[in-house]
Amino acid sequence: MNATTTATITVSVYLNTTEDWAGRPIGMMDGFDPSHTFAKAISYDAELAGAVDKDKLMTVAERAFFLFNVGDDPSFGTPDELALEYRRNGHRSLSVGDLVLVGESCLAVGRFGWDVVALPASLA
Repeated sequence: MNATTTATITVSVYLNTTEDWAGRPIGMMDGFDPSHTFAKAISYDAELAGAVDKDKLMTVAERAFFLFNVGDDPSFGTPDELALEYRRNGHRSLSVGDLVLVGESCLAVGRFGWDVVALPASLA
């Protein structure tokens, strides 16, 4: 009998807070830049079955993207408590230029999908 192992991995969402001279969010327009400033919006633990690999990390990031864009909206199913907490704390939707840390992996929301990036010095 094979026992399936599970791993707990910490997920942290950082919103890009950099603005241009007119107060417009640069990250949403230009994407991730390691010199930008970021604010932690939420952290939580995710359970992963089996060995942790790149596909599972991307699945966790995709789940975060869903949660923090529409996870609080009842038209997409039962609202998730994490998503409700995120919105109660006044956070905007997860967008281009924002970061999702999945364990030790740092993923930036790209225009199409995810970009694996180095952890910005400001978060190290």
